Amino acid sequence: MEKNFVYASELLQHSVCFAISVLLYTDGTRMIRIGGTLVYVVHASVAHRFVKMSAVHIKAYLAVLFIIGATETLETRHMDPSDVAVMQTLNAVFRVGMVVLHMDPHIHAVGQMVMSGCDILIKILMHGFTPGVVAYVWVEVFVATGTVILSISLEYYMRETLAAQFRSQDAETMVAGFRRMLRGICDGEVLLDGQLRIKGPCGCINQILSSHGDFEGKAFPALLMDCEEEHARFRDFIATSCKLCACPDMQGSMPPCLSASLQGEQSTRVGVDLFHVSLSNLFGSGEDYHLLALRQDKGGKRLKLRNSGLRGLACLGCWG
Repeated sequence: MEKNFVYASELLQHSVCFAISVLLYTDGTRMIRIGGTLVYVVHASVAHRFVKMSAVHIKAYLAVLFIIGATETLETRHMDPSDVAVMQTLNAVFRVGMVVLHMDPHIHAVGQMVMSGCDILIKILMHGFTPGVVAYVWVEVFVATGTVILSISLEYYMRETLAAQFRSQDAETMVAGFRRMLRGICDGEVLLDGQLRIKGPCGCINQILSSHGDFEGKAFPALLMDCEEEHARFRDFIATSCKLCACPDMQGSMPPCLSASLQGEQSTRVGVDLFHVSLSNLFGSGEDYHLLALRQDKGGKRLKLRNSGLRGLACLGCWG
């Protein structure tokens, strides 16, 4: 709240200065100009870090702004409603600025409605139900309703944004912890997005394949042996594992495992065991991410695939 007030003050100090300049050419606005000058001093002081406003001070300042708004209503009560277009425009901008300063819907639902209600009541008592007053009333109702809706929308947006940031930070911390733990018990791990593309660093792939490539953003199935059956087995494995992860009864079970063949340097086959866990809606993306743990088959030897027959055996998981 305090930081938002500082940022808003940096912007609004210039708009307040402009409003005061306009009021200099409007008769019967002496008290409003004085109030506007005080507002400008406050925002300029906050923007230049001369004054620090706490949450309590901000709410008290907002109450002062509502009083200034009421002063504007009293000072312009003798103006004909058809002649107060400039004042009503400045009033609307002023009230939107109040929402930007502090977007608490509870305060604005009361304060904005009271301001408009008092303004409407005074205009009716002073001028009666003339066509100009009716138009003035409709504008005031629109401004009051709009500012309340704006405060509700801004607060909801801010809450959702902060919640998304916290969820993202929690997810990053959780995944980082998982990956670090997996490095201690497996030969490596990779994080895949919904399209099975590798996300983040994956030095373990280079270590397992004895390569020096950059695999970030590359589709993980492209690392498998160039065999349709091997790719089909991997896709079926991921689909089945995702269904198991979504089943509440399987939450406490071991992750499923697939013996797969990766293609290393010079067309060598590297046997690995893949363990899979599905991470739904990770980072608020709305899609399933996949965390794969890789354990190299130490007993198997790297075999160079010299012909399609051996390549087919590799896809079937035969080590020869």
